[in-house]
Amino acid sequence: MASRSLLPGADRPRIAGLSDQWAAQNRAAYALLGNRVAAALFFASIPLDLPFHPSLRAALPYMLGHLGVSLFCLAVAVAVGRYPKDALPRGLGFAAIVAPGVAQSLMHSLFALVCEDYALRAVVFGQLLTVIFGTVFIHRFWKEQYAFNAIAALGALAAAAARPALAPDTAMILVADALAFATMFVYRREFFGSLFERFQKLSGVMPRRVARFLTVSPRELGDEFAPRERYTVCVCSDWRGFQELTRRLGPEGTAAMLESYYDIVFTHLDALGEDCEFFVDWTADELFVVFFGDEPAAAAVEDLAFRFVHALATTIFRETRADAPVIYDIGVSAGPGLIGLLGPRRMKKATNIGFTAGAAKRFESEAKAVRARQPGIGLSPLVLFPEELRAAVERSGLYGGEPAARLTAKSKDIEGRAVCLWQQPPQPSHQPLDFMEKLSG
Repeated sequence: MASRSLLPGADRPRIAGLSDQWAAQNRAAYALLGNRVAAALFFASIPLDLPFHPSLRAALPYMLGHLGVSLFCLAVAVAVGRYPKDALPRGLGFAAIVAPGVAQSLMHSLFALVCEDYALRAVVFGQLLTVIFGTVFIHRFWKEQYAFNAIAALGALAAAAARPALAPDTAMILVADALAFATMFVYRREFFGSLFERFQKLSGVMPRRVARFLTVSPRELGDEFAPRERYTVCVCSDWRGFQELTRRLGPEGTAAMLESYYDIVFTHLDALGEDCEFFVDWTADELFVVFFGDEPAAAAVEDLAFRFVHALATTIFRETRADAPVIYDIGVSAGPGLIGLLGPRRMKKATNIGFTAGAAKRFESEAKAVRARQPGIGLSPLVLFPEELRAAVERSGLYGGEPAARLTAKSKDIEGRAVCLWQQPPQPSHQPLDFMEKLSG
């Protein structure tokens, strides 16, 4: 199976969009977990203040400070828990994510102003731990991390301005804050780069809406893509002379050519729009794309499918760059199909069950037979589709200059059906004609 080229740097806007979606889906869970854990840790740290002070009375303000922060985080967790995870207001989610770190950081800045000299090192050490672990915990939420690091730095600077003796310690805290910021910036990019790779791989075998859900959501898929009958337009293409190509190029050369071809195909599929409903299956030289939607949207599904078919038969064919030529033909069919995640419990994938799936392959085989019967028909892809789809082709406005020919199908399962054949007129080609003519024959 071919694989797509994953270049996160070239897809930065899409990665940013994915990171925003991930944050929206996971903010409530992180806010709830973070405040619960913070409340427990701050409460457990109350007795740890005793060894740093000569008496219980001297340690009491610090112990009460940790208790107050613990109760504050517990109250935030209760407030967050009152909302369903998918209904948490964004502002509350933002505040809840940064609340534990900001509260602890500001508390340490206040302690640094009033503490005795003997306790100063403990307070500074506590601030360092707060900056480091606070940044680590929230680094996947870039806005929250930026806000936390900025507030921690401002708090330290304010304490140093009020107590000049804190200047060396403040410099150390600022360095730690900057290092934590930069390190987590790198880790965040790596995390969302890996998420984008997962999304790219999933979107190759299921609709992008479902792939995005599985990539960013901590919840189970549930009924998000449950099998049900939908209107489908199936597109099938298959290379000609693939065995001869493989013999000439060898396995590595063939693999490189397939990858280049599928990169171009997916670039054009991506250009259709993020919200378009389709999924793709491919094995070696055979490509299968299923466009689908509810029955009332049948015309829109057809229009989208034939936009891609036109690109596959023209632009993609011209753009393909490889060491050897590519010739393929295309079959298109339409009708109802059972669409959804189907298969064994642990290996489900997007599937279309219905006559249209097999019919698209039959129409593509008929195009192959037409090419075999007419050796001089030309190198551009032949597009074969049933007469019922002729109106959709004409409606698209993309095929108007080259009218489709009417034929009678002779292949199995579609024998006797009225079909239409379309081919773009001959275009200048960068590919070696002698080998292409050998393959097409």
